[in-house]
Amino acid sequence: MALFYSGLGIKTASYPTKCKQTPPSWNEKGMSVGIVAYITALSSLPFPQIWTVCFLAAIILTGIDGQLVPMDMLMQLIGDVFPRVRRGFRIHALVVTGVIFFLCSLPTCTGAGAYIFLWTDWYNGAMIVPILAFIQLVVVAWVYGLYI
Repeated sequence: MALFYSGLGIKTASYPTKCKQTPPSWNEKGMSVGIVAYITALSSLPFPQIWTVCFLAAIILTGIDGQLVPMDMLMQLIGDVFPRVRRGFRIHALVVTGVIFFLCSLPTCTGAGAYIFLWTDWYNGAMIVPILAFIQLVVVAWVYGLYI
């Protein structure tokens, strides 16, 4: 966050006019402000191309890493439910699962993608933790013999 505000400070100091907006109003501009601010701040460092490539690679690798856990969890579930998949069709099931994930995320690449992302983040991201906690509570209680 410090790099974000320092980048905005450097950017506003480079213009001859006074900045009349306060930092909280910069936060309300959307998701792309952070990426633009980081890249702007990185462009003032020595060898800015290297730092920008490192930053964008870190963003891409974080996104890929965020997909590996659900994919592995789903593959374990498919392997437990359908043991035949575990023996010889794991690669096929992995490709089909990856294609399904890709098709589900494809609408976020349209013009309404930011709205879909924010809608999903707001409604699904806020409710998934209590739902999963309740499901885990019921499963653990059932496994250890407490019947609800």
